This record gives sequence, structure tokens and C-alpha cells, in this order.
Amino acid sequence: MSRPKSLAYSGNPARRLSDCEAALRSGFTAVKLHEIGLPEIDACRSVLGSRNSLWLDVNCQWSVDFVRNNRVHLWKPLIGHGSRNRLFRLRIFSALSS
Repeated sequence: MSRPKSLAYSGNPARRLSDCEAALRSGFTAVKLHEIGLPEIDACRSVLGSRNSLWLDVNCQWSVDFVRNNRVHLWKPLIGHGSRNRLFRLRIFSALSS
């Protein structure tokens, strides 16, 4: 499927893990999370692997300081390969330079 499975905020890494597994079983190759916590993002990332895409919609909840303090962790591909990944990285590092 070309559209991502959109998952509402849960704040629960175990739930995110099972939701991402269910999305893959349903045929989705991309998941869009509405999470701000790194544990939830990592849980989904561990299920999706490198062949599927992870999109993040943090609704501007991350401060510049949060991104600066976690940039090594956030640099791991969060969005699948290609132009979206480059755009995400551009946005993070544009925020860092502000």
C-alpha cells in the first residue's frame, strides 16, 4: 500500500510495537506515528526495519533543545529512503541552526 498506516498517539511502547506489527500484517509498508517519545518511535522502528518507512508527526512538540540533545539518536532513518528522508534531515538541522 502506498499510503502509511496512521497511528494515533498512545505513549505506550508495547502498544506501538503490536500496532506496527499489525500494520505490516495488513499489508502496509509505511507507518505514520503521532508520538513524541523516543521509546515509542524505537519500538516501531524495530518492527519496520529498513525495508519499510516510518513517518513522524510530532505536531511541533519537540523543542530545539530536545532535537539538539537527541540528534545522534534522531539521525537514524525515521522516514524511508529517498527524498522524504532528506527533507526530514533538512528540517531537523534547520531547526538546530536557528
